[in-house]
Amino acid sequence: KVLVIDCEQDVLGDSITLSSWQPKSMVLDARNKLWVVTDGGFDSDEGSFSDNIPHLYRIDAATHQIELDQALDTDEGGVVLATNPEGTVLYLINNDVYRMEITESHLPVRPYIQAERNERGLRHKLYGIGVNPHNGEIYIADAVDYAQSGVIRRYTSDGTLIDQFRVGINPNGFAFK
Repeated sequence: KVLVIDCEQDVLGDSITLSSWQPKSMVLDARNKLWVVTDGGFDSDEGSFSDNIPHLYRIDAATHQIELDQALDTDEGGVVLATNPEGTVLYLINNDVYRMEITESHLPVRPYIQAERNERGLRHKLYGIGVNPHNGEIYIADAVDYAQSGVIRRYTSDGTLIDQFRVGINPNGFAFK
């Protein structure tokens, strides 16, 4: 569920039930639509919790109505959202990075930025995304394999790699001043 809190009254105002488990990331776009991505639950030694299929939702923030519910193809639970500074473009990590206009009704088939692959051909674990609100540069946090130092890659808004550098283990968040 997505819980809607009435901040003036400090009470639960409403809740929005989703068809998938575990909302992971939310962003508000320029049209006052709330984009939510879930990871679909998880597998454990005791069995599966949910269907393990991530979903992307677009919710009208005023009416709380779900306008879009799209199942995502993924082999990882690393799903994260971001928007460009104007709130007109949505970026989604779903193994690779996908880019779509907020007016579109489904993700593109081809990734905008592909995850690096190791020498065995295994995809690195993209773990976080941030978009600089001042210049639109895209920052991608690559956890590599969740055990070694991660890599931050910085891209122009058109997807061209600017630079990259090593950081600590499992980077996933960005703050811009």
